[in-house]
Amino acid sequence: MLSASQKKQLKRLAAGEISTAQIGKDGFSENTIKHILNMIDQKELIRIKIRNEELNAKNVANKLHDEHNFEILRVIGGVIIAYKESESLPREKRIRF
Repeated sequence: MLSASQKKQLKRLAAGEISTAQIGKDGFSENTIKHILNMIDQKELIRIKIRNEELNAKNVANKLHDEHNFEILRVIGGVIIAYKESESLPREKRIRF
């Protein structure tokens, strides 16, 4: 669980250039989930854009939080900003608080 100041710091970082994953016409498939999990393991902080009109961003965010322990920082329209501490990244490449 992140503190309010940690979330604030991550939101500031998210305003810059961060990696972006897209959920497109295939929806929230296993391949999409694997891609997002791989990306967040490498970067820790990612933006997820939902291009599929049939999906609700809040429902996707809740699923990522519940099933994969993502910290959801913000959901605006079809965009989710998510954080998860990486176990595979070396300490010097991790986001520091």
